Amino acid sequence: MDEQKIKKESFLKKYRDKIIVGIIITLVSGVILVFVTGAATVIYNWFLGNNKIEKLQQDGSSTAASDLPTGNLSIRGYSLTDLSTTTTRVLLEKIRGEHGVRQLLALESGKKLNDVPNATYSFLSPFFIEVSSYEDFSFILRQTTERFSAFYGGDFEVHKISNDEIYLLGFASEEGYTNMSSGNIKTITLFPYPIVDRKYLLVIPFREIKESEHRKITFDDGYYIIVLDLNLNLVK
Repeated sequence: MDEQKIKKESFLKKYRDKIIVGIIITLVSGVILVFVTGAATVIYNWFLGNNKIEKLQQDGSSTAASDLPTGNLSIRGYSLTDLSTTTTRVLLEKIRGEHGVRQLLALESGKKLNDVPNATYSFLSPFFIEVSSYEDFSFILRQTTERFSAFYGGDFEVHKISNDEIYLLGFASEEGYTNMSSGNIKTITLFPYPIVDRKYLLVIPFREIKESEHRKITFDDGYYIIVLDLNLNLVK
């Protein structure tokens, strides 16, 4: 019994250092792998997404944005005189400040829109923003939100001020916005970010969306974007 115990202790002592070193190397390799793959994903998404967005955007020199009258619709519109990334971000920050919303915390990510805290903003995939003629926008409330726009900048920003006051943000053309605000046309195509001639940022209450459907638009260079075709209620 003593001899077996001695042999066991001798074996452990002999290979203890190698076992410890092996465990340390495995742990360190795992940490490095997670960091590298995570960093690579972030860099890839940032570089590819930003370059595709900037490719479609039209540069300008002015950074001012102004409010526009919205006729009889309870929808706010903002005209971008410059479609650079900086201006768009400044305008979005302005509207976030007006709504008093903050970004979701890390521990709040992955929750359904119905469950995220009030006074926050998040992002929804256009595939989740569907309202049919036989249901209301409660379907959207059950969809999972994101802290960031993960779809190469193609997710739509959503502001949840309260359970009853939730807004969809998107970009439209001047023609589409003018026709809609006149009250003659209740449909509009909404883009997740500004591209050439889509320089009107709209803030639309979800309760005013009668119907919505996502659609894929493919450009000549093969690049595509997912947009929303909306049918809106008119507010007298």
